[in-house]
This record gives sequence, structure tokens and C-alpha cells, in this order.
Amino acid sequence: MPEEKKRLRFWPQSTIMRIFLCVALLWFGIIAAAVYLFVCNTKSMSENGCELPLSTWQDVASVAFDRKKSAHLLEAERSFLEAMTLERASDYTGAHKAFEQAITECTLCYGSKALPTCVFRMEQARFEDKFHHWRQAETLCADALKDFPEDGPLGVRYYLAQFRASILMKQRQYKEAVSAFQEAIKTAEKLKQPDRESVRYSLWWLAYAYTYNRQESEAKATYDRLLKLEREHKGGKPAKIYSSMSWTAMYMHHPDEAIADISEAIKLEAKNCHYYMERARLYQRTKNFPKALVDLDAVARLEPKNKSLYFERGMVLSDMHLDEEAIKDFTTGIELDPKREGNYKWRAWLEEKKGLDKQAIADYSKAIEMNAKNGWSYFRRGVCYEHQKDDKSACFDYGKAIQFSSPYDYASLAASDREEMIPLAVAAYRKRAQLYERAGTPKLAEGDRLKAKQAMDALKDD
Repeated sequence: MPEEKKRLRFWPQSTIMRIFLCVALLWFGIIAAAVYLFVCNTKSMSENGCELPLSTWQDVASVAFDRKKSAHLLEAERSFLEAMTLERASDYTGAHKAFEQAITECTLCYGSKALPTCVFRMEQARFEDKFHHWRQAETLCADALKDFPEDGPLGVRYYLAQFRASILMKQRQYKEAVSAFQEAIKTAEKLKQPDRESVRYSLWWLAYAYTYNRQESEAKATYDRLLKLEREHKGGKPAKIYSSMSWTAMYMHHPDEAIADISEAIKLEAKNCHYYMERARLYQRTKNFPKALVDLDAVARLEPKNKSLYFERGMVLSDMHLDEEAIKDFTTGIELDPKREGNYKWRAWLEEKKGLDKQAIADYSKAIEMNAKNGWSYFRRGVCYEHQKDDKSACFDYGKAIQFSSPYDYASLAASDREEMIPLAVAAYRKRAQLYERAGTPKLAEGDRLKAKQAMDALKDD
């Protein structure tokens, strides 16, 4: 008994003091829970690549002594952690609902124009972007920017503006993207120590947005600004800017200007294989095959095991009608990168031209195995089957070619690049009509010929 009395001395004898102590312990428990969720939340966000915690210590402290707000904060943090877990499990519907709940609770706790609420929206926008729901992601970013507190951190505002601009690019809303990138740049320049890297990054994307929006002079002015920034910076790489300028020039249909820009990049970085490959593609597009071959040979000397080299050079050699050398390059490309569809497809084309139908069928089959929706490979394999008198397999492949053809796919009826190129679907209908005629089914043949005519007429109308 004496020991029990001794233990009870620490418990207040007054009823009022006991109530006060219980309330104090309850509030301490709520604050501890909030802090625990805050720590878990910060850890969870850092694992997902986000540097900004959703609630700062000041945010937690500001609502710690308000029972209703504390409850909303705890529910917001719990919902957010649940959303992150469901996101990792690829449960879009569940994660979406959890994010919505987190934003609702955060709004009830802090208000719609508080920093934590804006950051919750930013996190849901990141989630929606991951699942390609770009319209929802853009709306969330726009709302967060509209409600962003005036005294909020500029770094977060920059991230929101830049992220919104990138989503607009994905939706091909280039005019709106231009304005969004400009807002991001202005925000980055307002930082106490202007973030050169952020400004450079946004300027780069702004130049692309101007390009897609066909604002050539604005794109050039942006590139000039970028070049100035890169030259002022010790670790700058102006060669990358010239490479982007080359892409813009080609997009604007100025091939000579594009070649001149990428040549400047090569002067600055003479051992960069990527720039030689870019210039080789430009030479190939302008039918200057010998110069394209010179650049690709330079890549072979600098990086003989480059996986893309042999496919690119094989295509150029094929354009120059050096089929044996092209086949060797495609074969080397397959040895270095056995999962590249193009090496099999174009080696098969050259084998077909040489009358090596069995080898061609094997290579076309390999290409189809890697890309089961390539109508052109089905069509060419069908032609090879037809050469082998396997009309059943040929008819099946022509059907697949029709199924997977697009308005941009063209083919010739024979394995020769000198044959007239016609829409792939038209070629497949015509070839299958011949097989139906040979099989004694004239009605099916007439149906395919009619469909081929309709497809050609539709093309003429366009």
C-alpha cells in the first residue's frame, strides 16, 4: 500500500488539474501524430523525386491548437500517403480519389489559397501527367498558380509554371505554352540568385514552342539569347544550342541553314558522334548521299560499336544502291542490337530484291515479332509468300497489311525502289484481289478492287 500511494503522488489530486493534464496529453498526441505524418510524408515524397514537403513545420504549428483544422490536416496527410501507395500500385482510380480527398481536407484546413493546398494540387498534377491525363493536370497547375500566395516561394511558383507549360506542349497547345514558358522565365529571373539553369531550360523549351507555333523569328531570337547565356557560363555547351537550331531550321524547311547550324556544333565538339549522325540524316534527306556516308564513316572511326551507326549507314548505302554493303551493315547492326526492328526489316527488303525470299521471310517475321502492327512488313512478307506459291499465307498477310496501314504508309507492288509507290492499303487490296481471282472467288476479288479504287479516290480528294 505505501508503494501504491507513493506512485499516485505524481497524479494531480485536483479534478481541474487532472482535466487540464488530460487535455494537454491529448493535444500532445495530436501534434505528435501530425509530426509523424509530416515526417512520413516528407520521406515518401523524397522517394518519389519531390523535394518539397507538403506541410512545413510552420504549417503544422499554425493549426496544432485548432481541433478541427488539426483533424483535417491529419486526414489530408493520411489521404496523400494513401494516394502515393495506390499510385505505386498503378491503381489510377483509387489514387485519383485519394488525391481529391487530400486536396479537399487541405482546403478545409488551410484554405484554397494557402501554399500547402497549392502544393497538393501540384502533386496531383504530377500524378495525372504520369497517367497521361494532361487536361486534368494542366487545370490543376493553372488553379494552383492562380491561387498561389504572393509571398510564396518563387522556386515552387517556377516549377508550377514550367510544369504547366510542358503539359501544354504535350497537348500541342503551343500558343498557350509560349505564354506559360515566358511566365516561368520571368519567375526564375526574380529569384534572389537568378537560377541560370532554370532560365536556360525554360528558354530552350520556349524556342521549341515558338518553332511548333511557326514563329520563326521569335525562335531565332530565343536561340540567340540561349547562345549568349551558354558562352557567358564557363561550363556552357553552345554546341547543343546549334543542334537545336538545326532542328528548327529543318522544321521550317530550310535544309541548307540546318546543315550550317549542325556544322557549327561539329566545329565546337569535333568528337561528338551525335552531331555527325544528325548531319548525315540531313544530307540523306537532301539526297546528298556521298556526304552522308562521309559523316557516318567518321562515326565509325570515333565509335565503331555505336548501335545506331550501322542502321543509319545501311540506309544510306541502300539509297546509293550498294546493296551488298548495306546488307553487311544491317547484319552488323543486328549483332550489336538484336532488338532493333529496322535492321531486320530493311535487310529483308534487300534480300527480297535479290530474290532471297526465304531469308527475307525470316527477317520480316522477326521484324513483325518486334512490332506486330507494322503493316509494311506484313505486305512485303505477303509478296515473298506469293513468290513461294503460298497463297494462303500471302492472303493472310495482305489482310494484316490492310488492318495496320495508315494514310502515311506507301509501298510498291514489286521489290524495287524504282517501282511506283502507292498507298499501302491500295497495294494490299490489289494484291489480295489477284489471289482471290486465282482462287476462283471473283466476287471477293471485285470487292477488293472496289475498295482499292475508293482508297485512291479518297486520297485524291484530300
